Amino acid sequence: MYEPLDLQTTQVTLWAAVLFLAAGVVVLLHSRWRQRRYVRLDATGGMGAEDGEDTRYEGADRGFDARREMYAALAMIALGVVAGVFSYVTVNHLEETVDQNVSIKYGTEDVQGNGWRGNALNATVVMPDGTVYEEVLIAFDPQTGEPTVMGDHPGLTEPEESAD
Repeated sequence: MYEPLDLQTTQVTLWAAVLFLAAGVVVLLHSRWRQRRYVRLDATGGMGAEDGEDTRYEGADRGFDARREMYAALAMIALGVVAGVFSYVTVNHLEETVDQNVSIKYGTEDVQGNGWRGNALNATVVMPDGTVYEEVLIAFDPQTGEPTVMGDHPGLTEPEESAD
């Protein structure tokens, strides 16, 4: 009847996106710095050792090595973008699921989340007759996704079941 909520996937993919993007940007900046340095060294004909610079990666394939680093950075950025898009999709699905589950049980028109506290959502709830309930705490069963309104909110009760 109710759809279970997945509260962890969204957070994990969001943090993965942030980490991949941050690491990718840092590695990309480093590879650009190396490429510029190699172009400068090639223009002067130097290897970098006379200036006391680190020459561990100053071999003949140094340009290829810097490009390989750039490709790795672009791959990390692409993974970050994919994780970010996936996180966005899961957030939208979570909002739809919350709205659907609360609507099934309480007959609401709209549920606008104001923040999560564990498996409880602090929300603004709109009823079909236009009544708006502010600061409603709705707890969700972790296994089934069944919502339960916490506190006293007259008019925000389970619909009466007809005895047919």
